[in-house]
Amino acid sequence: MEDQASLLSRLRAGDEDALRTLYRSHGRSVYEAAVSSTLTEEEARGVVKSVFVEVFRELQSSEASADVDALIVSTAEIHIATVLSERDAGSVDDAQAGSSAVPQPASPGAALQSVMEGPKKQKKPKDPARRQAVLSIIAGVLLLLPVLWILLGTLMGLGLLPKVDLGHAAFDRVIFPLFYLN
Repeated sequence: MEDQASLLSRLRAGDEDALRTLYRSHGRSVYEAAVSSTLTEEEARGVVKSVFVEVFRELQSSEASADVDALIVSTAEIHIATVLSERDAGSVDDAQAGSSAVPQPASPGAALQSVMEGPKKQKKPKDPARRQAVLSIIAGVLLLLPVLWILLGTLMGLGLLPKVDLGHAAFDRVIFPLFYLN
């Protein structure tokens, strides 16, 4: 990972790749801190987004030497406390808690927007051919089992196989009496 001074100068210059680097190194810890502070996952994603937007803007507007790690920590603490206090005060509607609990500054750029939205889980594309093959195998097994059961029962009844109860006795006691016409 690059040194702090180089990253800081790139962030001050508005380098979106520098913001991505900062997000990749700190995004997960900000998210986990937000969730462990009893925020919902949606609220935590909102906090992560607003923290990185604010840090990015703060670094661009300030020429003073900054400790980026400390800035992220303090900004995250403020945003988490804000969300919790607004939620406790009842000023945030539960349905909108994740999207409006944290003041959302305008995005510095479309590329940054995707960086700041938080980690996204990628779903594997479903392969219809594989699904069809699995369903065919299951259907084949389900159709083959009763045929095999009847075949084994017939072979045991003819004396070609030693007699073993495969459930035929229970089947005979329960099902066959249903068909007697007495």
